[in-house]
Order: sequence, then structure tokens, then C-alpha cells
Amino acid sequence: MLQVKDNKIVQNNIDYQIKGVSLIDIGELGLGSQSRINTAKCFWNINTIRVPVYPPEVIGRRSPFPYRPNNGIIERAIVPCIAYADAMNLNVIIDWHQINPLNSQTTDQALTFWKEVIPKIKDFDNVIFEIYNEPSNGNGSPIWKSTATESWAECKPFLQTIVSSIRELSDNLIICPTPTYCRLPLGANNDPIEGENIAYSVHVYPPEMLDTGQKLSEYFQGHIDFNYAVLDQIRQSQNIALVLTEVGFNMDNDKFTDGFRQLLQEIPLNWIAWCLDPAWWPPLLTKYNVPSNFGKEVKKLMA
Repeated sequence: MLQVKDNKIVQNNIDYQIKGVSLIDIGELGLGSQSRINTAKCFWNINTIRVPVYPPEVIGRRSPFPYRPNNGIIERAIVPCIAYADAMNLNVIIDWHQINPLNSQTTDQALTFWKEVIPKIKDFDNVIFEIYNEPSNGNGSPIWKSTATESWAECKPFLQTIVSSIRELSDNLIICPTPTYCRLPLGANNDPIEGENIAYSVHVYPPEMLDTGQKLSEYFQGHIDFNYAVLDQIRQSQNIALVLTEVGFNMDNDKFTDGFRQLLQEIPLNWIAWCLDPAWWPPLLTKYNVPSNFGKEVKKLMA
């Protein structure tokens, strides 16, 4: 079982680096997860698979078969995926893939899932709990005007509630999210959750242009600065163990890709590439089920 020691993840007191790829929504993938795991083992030097579990309502893409209490998805899809990964000597990050603000309602939804799933997977030592995917909490609009400290103060009480409840059921490694879509880890670095064996997630993506209704030049420059600031916050967050549970590249953005390559040379990061699919963006696979250009880059970085 993996453990957090100081700001590192260890196995049997030996430093351990999580390297992996993320599946798509397990409700959509179902038992197809086994063939995807085989593909991942074939092309990438991984030790971990991330398994997103979608709630019924989430900002952005919705699952055709989301988790609902006692709807059987745990037995039909999640447990078989964990068991198969265990047979392949892989860790599994179970990712409660909520993309909404952390509040009382979304905290209760997360707790409902974890209280049902943990007793059903407690015999597996290869499981990691990513307790909430991306809190959209942020005290600024647009997002790059958020500050790590104030956004974390908004999220922390809800996360502490989830962590404390899970600790009544299991001692497995927990990954807590950080605010503003997991882009601001510095608040957690300075004021971590109470408890043991806790790491924190960061999501790393290149700048994107979105339809915001603002002046394009102002938005684009602000979003670029914010995305590069995420890399700087990772460098500064040395008091906690970090897991980059989503890393994606636009291979046309050499500057950002080079920035991540440089970061990997500086710090032995724990990281998961998103996403093992030919359609979900950014795709690690082509429609012919071979690595895309992004997938080829991940293969080199994970060698």
C-alpha cells in the first residue's frame, strides 16, 4: 500500500513515483476498461490507472451511466476494473469526477459514493481515493484572478469532512483536490488537511481560448499567465505530496510542453496523463488505437 511520507509518496519506505494514464468515465467504458488497461500497459511505462466515476450531474460532459446510490455500477464496472488492474500489478486511482463548487450538497454527494464504494473494495491494497475531481470554487472571475489562499479556505472545511469520514472506513492513500479546477495548490501547501496519508492533486493543461465575452486579448493573456503560474505553484508547493492527476498537452504549444518537460527534470513528479481514448481531449490514442502525437510524447516522458 502506498503511503505519504513528508512530501513524497513511498512504498515500503522507498520513494515511489506514480506514473499512469486516465481512463474515460467508467460508466461509459464499463467492462471495456480491461482492454484499455492492456493498451496502456502495451504502450506506456505505467504503474497506475486512473478511473473516473461520474456523478449524475456535473459541469461539462455527462455520463450516460453515472453513479447513483445502489445502482450497481460499483459491482458491474468499478470492482472488475480494480481486480483486473490488481492482477496486472497496477495501482488504481478511483476518481470521484465531480466538477462543481464544493459546498454542502456536493460534499454529501461525494460522501454517499465513498461510503458505498469503500466497503466493497476494502480488500484491495492497490486502490487510491481521489475524493473529488475539480472544485470550481474560486474567489475571482475570471479564474486567473483567484488567489490560492482564499480559494483554499473556501474548500478546506468540506474536504476535511470528506477525509475524516473516509478515515473511519480506510487508511488508503487519499488525494485531495485543490481549488479552481485543481490549479492552485499553494493554499493547501501552507495549510494542509488534518490527517495522515494525504496527497493533493493538480491539473496541468496548456492555455486555451474560450468564448468569454471579454476582450479577447485580455482574456487570452490572462489565461496564458494563469496556466504558466500553475507550473510555478507546483515548484513552490514543497510541504505536501502532489499528484498531477490530469496532465494534457497541445503539441502545437512547444513553450508549454517544454515548460512541463523542464518541471519533470527538476522534480520527480507523480503524474497521470489524460486521456486514454481517441475522442476525449486531449487523446492519447488515435482512432487506430495507437499513440497520438500527445501519446508519443507521454511515452518518451514516462520511459
